[in-house]
Amino acid sequence: MAPPKLNDAAAKAILLKWPTRTSTLWVPPTAAGHWIRAQPRDANSNIATPTLRTPGSSLFKTQPDGMWVFLNNSVYADAICVEVCGSQQNLNDKQSRYSADVRSLVLNCPLKWLSETISLQKGCILPRWQACESISACPTAELNLPV
Repeated sequence: MAPPKLNDAAAKAILLKWPTRTSTLWVPPTAAGHWIRAQPRDANSNIATPTLRTPGSSLFKTQPDGMWVFLNNSVYADAICVEVCGSQQNLNDKQSRYSADVRSLVLNCPLKWLSETISLQKGCILPRWQACESISACPTAELNLPV
């Protein structure tokens, strides 16, 4: 008998247990800063979350099941994506979306998402752009960063 497959909702529930902000699961690419969870969105939030897009396009975008981003002072972004796949074909399709040798990607971060406050350790509440500790000034518009 085949093991049961994890459905999308159950996978996202597991991913929501992962940290909102981390510098220990993945080491930041610079000396300071944190990875910030972009997906899945918290259940109590209705703010649009970041998307990965083909440069210059608003049609071709993707939102992985799980995504943590490192925003390097509004210059570039790094992304760690987690996808839940029920078949080899599904895995191949999703994997092709992120292949660096196929095309470049841009991370679109809505201003409301950057400004939304999140809860951190010890009861601290900060806007996301401050919580990442890698953006030096409050953004005034959405960020479109090369990945």
